[in-house]
Amino acid sequence: MFQKFRKQVASRQICACCGKHTDDSLSALTFSSPTYWDESFAVEKDCYLTSDLCKVHDAAFFIRVVLLIPITDNDEHFQWGVWVSLSEENYERYLAVFGSKKELKEEPYFGWFANQLPGYPDCTSIKTNVYLNGGGLRPEILLDHANPHPLCQEQHGGITMKRAKELLKILEV
Repeated sequence: MFQKFRKQVASRQICACCGKHTDDSLSALTFSSPTYWDESFAVEKDCYLTSDLCKVHDAAFFIRVVLLIPITDNDEHFQWGVWVSLSEENYERYLAVFGSKKELKEEPYFGWFANQLPGYPDCTSIKTNVYLNGGGLRPEILLDHANPHPLCQEQHGGITMKRAKELLKILEV
């Protein structure tokens, strides 16, 4: 599992969304593939994995998204770069509109969370709504707020900086 996990240390940059300087005290934590991807699929004709898209046997379709968790004691967000599965119809629609002016007119897509986050119970059955951002930015997801899963509750209620640092510590490899 951890070989699929990558910690991208943030540097002090200007955020493309809000124009504010990012804080290099946090990291963007990303997964290079959905949990369901196996390296043996790479040689199969109907399977592929890129940095943003994944298809497995014309039966499973995934896109890479951003999960933001607000940090309650400052203006930052804890960021996960994760994958969600989409229906084939929504996946094809996403491919057709991503990067175009039509992207911002899209209704949210339903998806299923497709990574297992260390430090949390099973995440792979969490319902999501995928929101396209436009401008070539990765979509963001909102988790089902009615779900009692700790990740859902943290996204909707926020976490403290102390909790964010605890997550970073759990994930140190």
